[in-house]
Amino acid sequence: MAKVKYGIATYNRWAGTIDSEIKASMDGCYGGFHEFFESAGENGWELCGCFPSGTIGSNVAQPDGSLHKTTDPSEYITFIFKKV
Repeated sequence: MAKVKYGIATYNRWAGTIDSEIKASMDGCYGGFHEFFESAGENGWELCGCFPSGTIGSNVAQPDGSLHKTTDPSEYITFIFKKV
């Protein structure tokens, strides 16, 4: 029986970046939104779910060291992938 592996990535709409979660890493996936999904498919990952994951009013550190206050739950969208 094949083992199913899961990966999690979060899209930051405000900054336009997408990052794989450390605990459910998606090795080989990189780039902006389009590039990330393209590299995910090339590496055998299949999208199996997504949901808005921003917490209104939370301050989120940005790559440039600044903070951004979340004003809409859909500013952050979490994607769940699987690989068999």
